[in-house]
Amino acid sequence: DAPNALPPEKPAPKSSAPGPNEAQLLEMKRAMEATAQDSNRSRMTPEALKEERIGMLRQKDPALGAAIDELDLELLD
Repeated sequence: DAPNALPPEKPAPKSSAPGPNEAQLLEMKRAMEATAQDSNRSRMTPEALKEERIGMLRQKDPALGAAIDELDLELLD
């Protein structure tokens, strides 16, 4: 036995109640299953993402929205 050796570690007792991570995982799983069953969902296309981004920019800055319309600007990545 070495003089500075640590005693063997005992495993932590397993709790019967789900921890916060397990509860979060269960909630995420429920949400994903609900989304998978939703018939109204649509695919995210590059065009749809650009439109969503432009819409957010228009809400943040109305002057930018006016410039997009007036100058027929296109959003680049």
